[in-house]
Amino acid sequence: MTRNHLQNSALRGALFGALMLSTEEAANLVVNQPALSSAETSQILLWYAGVMALLGLVLSPLKQPLAHLLGLIAAVGGFIAGGKIAEELWWRDHSQWMANTGGFSAGFILAAAGLWLSLRLTKGRPTLRLSLTTACCIFLPAFRAMNINAFGSPLSGEALRADGVLLLVTLACAALVWRCSTRFAHRINLSIVGATVVIGGTTAVVRGAAVDGPMAPAETQADRPDVLLVVIDTLRADHIGVYGHPVPTTPNLDRFARSGLRYTKVASPASWTLPSFGAFATGRYPSGHGAGLNNGEKNTQSALDSDVPTLAEHMSQRGYRTGAIVTNPYLKQSFGISRGFDTYSDALGLAHLPMFVQPLRMLTIPVMGGRYFYRPADLMVSEALDWWDSMAGGPRFLMLHLMDPHDPYNPPKAHKEAIGEPHAMAVLNEYDQEIHFTD
Repeated sequence: MTRNHLQNSALRGALFGALMLSTEEAANLVVNQPALSSAETSQILLWYAGVMALLGLVLSPLKQPLAHLLGLIAAVGGFIAGGKIAEELWWRDHSQWMANTGGFSAGFILAAAGLWLSLRLTKGRPTLRLSLTTACCIFLPAFRAMNINAFGSPLSGEALRADGVLLLVTLACAALVWRCSTRFAHRINLSIVGATVVIGGTTAVVRGAAVDGPMAPAETQADRPDVLLVVIDTLRADHIGVYGHPVPTTPNLDRFARSGLRYTKVASPASWTLPSFGAFATGRYPSGHGAGLNNGEKNTQSALDSDVPTLAEHMSQRGYRTGAIVTNPYLKQSFGISRGFDTYSDALGLAHLPMFVQPLRMLTIPVMGGRYFYRPADLMVSEALDWWDSMAGGPRFLMLHLMDPHDPYNPPKAHKEAIGEPHAMAVLNEYDQEIHFTD
């Protein structure tokens, strides 16, 4: 292979990575997801373009440009599928090494089989190959973005309807390419790819600059007290000072607890996020509110029962301005916890989760310093203070959810130094450091 061929393979891979991110962001725009910031877009683009450039070199034996692109598409699909299979195995209590070995091996086999089948079916049919490539470039990133980022619950009715619309759009684009592609069948016009990247990236940046703040209603009832509910995810009682933890993780919470009412006999109604928050939202046990109670694996598609009244609805009826600032995939609006809140901010650490991040996380490869899965406490509190100030003049009800004691752990340096390493296990030290940061 010539040096020029290798350069073209790497360049095609990098442009394909940028196209994937651009299409993903366009899909997130359509389903009204918060845009990535310019800094986040730049860092994620380096991952997409860099990884795909290397993969382009690996696949350089596929000399025909469309075959090379199909190879890149198959590799991306296999990587994402492998990550999800590995996660499912990990949830079933396999070790991470076993889960990753089994999951990504299965993903590689699927990718190889898909590439072989697509190349065989389109051999000698350049127009069909270009149509298939176009369809895959649209559907793969957009499907992943819509199902996970926007709806959280991939089997919900609105998610399935969005998938159907996406499939129709993809088929229409593929048919259009079929009609117009005869003279382009053997060469990809890179200027079109570049224009798509620029348009998608510009759209994301413009969206990020155009986010509106919450609007306060005209009526106020200043005689009612403000209410603030702070929920700290995965915070163990035995790692809090007033409950006996010897490490000084929570000096501020301890001081607050000593000046108020502290309960000593409390149990969560469920072991994970969605049914627990359903209890916060309704005052009912999971069997009475429905969130997270379906029969599916991990209960990902079961939302709060629509006929169960929520605390936020009750507060709103009493004249409160209601807001929630949360950052957990199981608290996306589609799960129903948002019902009754005038403002519901549910962005994750990168506004939404790019499709490459989950497989990289399973491989323990850090992206964005681990702060992609949730927004850190300082950003959450800053947004909460802005909302609080914007709603001055009447009774306010705000639910603030902080996620930092949940993995992946990446405590800021100052809090690492403040806590040190009092435990023999590194994960316990990081856990206490994250609690100190949250406090």
